[in-house]
Amino acid sequence: MATNTFTGTDGDYANTANWSLAAVPVATNDVVIKSGDITTGLSQGTVAINSFTVSSGYAGKIGTDAGGLQINTPAFDFSAANQVCYIEFVTTATTGEVYNTVSGTNTTQGLYLSGASMTRLDVYKGYVSLSAACGEVNVHYIDSKESDANVVLEAGYTVAVANQQGGKCEALGTVTTGNIYAGSFTTSGSATVTTLNNYGGKVISSGSGTVVTMNADGGEIDMLKGLATRTVTTLSVSSKAKVKYNPNIVTVTNAVASDGGILISSV
Repeated sequence: MATNTFTGTDGDYANTANWSLAAVPVATNDVVIKSGDITTGLSQGTVAINSFTVSSGYAGKIGTDAGGLQINTPAFDFSAANQVCYIEFVTTATTGEVYNTVSGTNTTQGLYLSGASMTRLDVYKGYVSLSAACGEVNVHYIDSKESDANVVLEAGYTVAVANQQGGKCEALGTVTTGNIYAGSFTTSGSATVTTLNNYGGKVISSGSGTVVTMNADGGEIDMLKGLATRTVTTLSVSSKAKVKYNPNIVTVTNAVASDGGILISSV
């Protein structure tokens, strides 16, 4: 496989002069982005490239808020941390790894991923918005377990499995199974979770969506946030866990199975 590196200065992905091989990437290419903005020629989804890598020293921007760079690749690696970037996947078999992004805020992210469903996404550090279905999302950390990774699973999409080892993850859509080992996991809006297992992190339930099965095997589950009424069908609490909820807002359908501490509050 040949490596084709973007070297352009006019922002056009489709300009052959902007590439190290003097040609727009083809199916056999490993694409590497090291310098230069990419804001035009964004419709590149018809070419199934071998891989797409944004290097750690990259200082440019990719895509715009009006539309991301469309790529068709099984392997995506992103390490830039200077400007907001927008990537749109057009294949359903992408595995992605994110090692850094530009810092985000409470309302903005550093990297916006959208489009076709992904096979797997691993986020180690940075602020990432995912507007695509995904088989597995893993939230890790590199330096700070509490704050390295910040991931938003946007509304309207399903993540089959979300595993969290640190950082912050907010679910606005559907999560089939959530496994929380560390960090904070928040359900907001109308997010729904089929099975939520908390082994040692902090789970914050503030939205109106239903959690079918909630297993508190460690850490803390806080359902006192927000005023939206919500339902937990089955709640199990071990002796190592703590759960807080307001029965005027949260309905637990089945009898609570508990060996641990449950704080029932009206405020």
